[in-house]
Order: sequence, then structure tokens, then C-alpha cells
Amino acid sequence: MEQELPTRVVRLAEAQHGVFARAQLLGLGIPASTIDSRMQRGALRRLYRGVYALAHLALRDEAHWLAAVLACGAEAVLSHTSAARLWRMASVPVDSTVHVTVPHGDRRPPGLTVHRAALTRVDVTVHRGVPTTTPARTIVDLAAVVPYRTLRAIADHGVRLDAGAVRRAAARSPNRRGRAALARLVGDDGSTLRSRSGLERQLRRLALGAGLPAPLVNHRIAGDEHDFAWPDHRLVVEVDGHAYHAPRGARERDHERNVRLVLAGWRVLRFTDTQLDRDHERVVAALRAAIGDPSG
Repeated sequence: MEQELPTRVVRLAEAQHGVFARAQLLGLGIPASTIDSRMQRGALRRLYRGVYALAHLALRDEAHWLAAVLACGAEAVLSHTSAARLWRMASVPVDSTVHVTVPHGDRRPPGLTVHRAALTRVDVTVHRGVPTTTPARTIVDLAAVVPYRTLRAIADHGVRLDAGAVRRAAARSPNRRGRAALARLVGDDGSTLRSRSGLERQLRRLALGAGLPAPLVNHRIAGDEHDFAWPDHRLVVEVDGHAYHAPRGARERDHERNVRLVLAGWRVLRFTDTQLDRDHERVVAALRAAIGDPSG
């Protein structure tokens, strides 16, 4: 197959999950006639108007997301639930369509949901090779399209967010839908968004301050990543922000993870951000009881 395509095309595809735009090929000096002949021979397949994939490749999600962005123009970025999936945010609603945000224009390729918004440079980035909204901007976009319980669950389960970054991203779009949900999420009603990294640092400080052994952080066990682990004591600790806001599906996934740990011979403790803030002694006592006397 590679012999049927110019090397420049193969290298571009390798760098872009197997997909590319016609404009990119023309920019590499590939004649339009060559592109068309490779299409006719079956070396390329059309995904959207002006966007192709290497015909022999099985495309992953990143390829489909990048193809959608390419189909919407040079300034397009992945957004909303699609960006949340790219960032591997948990509890994201199932959505079969790909969401893309563009600053202007009327290009709306079939099968895509295209949003129009003026994004600043700090609201966009490239992640896993796909132009996308940042995590903070993604949360701002999701606030306009998902219920608050779902938004809270996404913020609480597995995504590391900076509350200040979310506030700043929201301030850059003051007239967007979802303002009330964002205000509630980042603290106007006392439900302050706590980044998981911040919660993890807090528990680590409590453990080390109590003279307990240092845990492994974000350790993989039984196929899942867990916040803290003490392998010598077969103990896992998970830290949840406002876990009671989580929808049933998220809670069920947490229970399934716990079952896998128990079956693998581990014990599990779970703490909320409120417990870490207001009940240090009980948290430390629970860790001591589970780990035992580290000096003994």
C-alpha cells in the first residue's frame, strides 16, 4: 500500500492517526490528479468532503475526531462531549455524534454537530494529536448542554481540573448558557470545585504528617487507576469530591471497581473532600487502622 502512495502522504498519515485533508496534500505538493487517482484505486477512502484516510487502516476514535475537525476548517477544534471523551473525562453522556466548534463560517459536514464560538488561544490546545478545547473550556461548554448532576459527576470522577481555570474560561464567555450551573460548580453555593490533584495532595499530606508510609499515587491495579495504594498493606484509598452528586451510572462503576479490587485481595477506603477538610482525625485514624502501626 505504501508503494501506491507518495512517501510524504504516508508520513503525514502516520502523524495524524491515518487521516488528512485534501488541502494538506496539496500543500505538500501532491497534485490533485494524484489524489483523485489514489481514490479511484482504493488507496484512499473519503471520510468527509476533502478529508481522507488510508484505506487499509482501522481507524481509532482519535482518527474520527481529527477527521471531523479537519472537515470543519483550519480553526476548528473538537468540543463538548467529544472533547470530554478525548480528555477521558468520566461520566460523559453517550453521544454518537462528533461535536466541533468553529469561530465562523457555515460549513456543516453531514453527521457532525457544529457549534459557533469565538475561542481565545488559552481555550484551545492539541491533545493526543487532535485540536481541542482545554479541559476548563470543555466544562464551560458542557454546562450548557448537560444537567448539573452530570456536570458535577464529570468534574468529580477522574478528571483533574483547576477551579480558577474554569472560572476564567467562563468569564471569557459571559453570555453563554449554563452560567448558573458553572457558578454552582465553582463555588457560588459552597460546592467549590476541587481538583482531584488538590484532593490527592491533601490526603498525601495527612498521611505523611501522621507518620504513615508514603503511598503510590495513581497506581494501576486490576486494570484500573486508583488514587492511592499501599501495596505492602493491600490497601487502596479513593478520594471523591461531592460523590453524592454522582449519577447512578457513575456510582455503579465505582462499585464495580471496588468489587474487582476486593476479588484481587485489596481493601478499599473512600473519603470525600468534606472529610478531608473537616475531619482530619477520623481520616488519619482510619488509615492507621487499615495500615497498622508503621513503627511496629
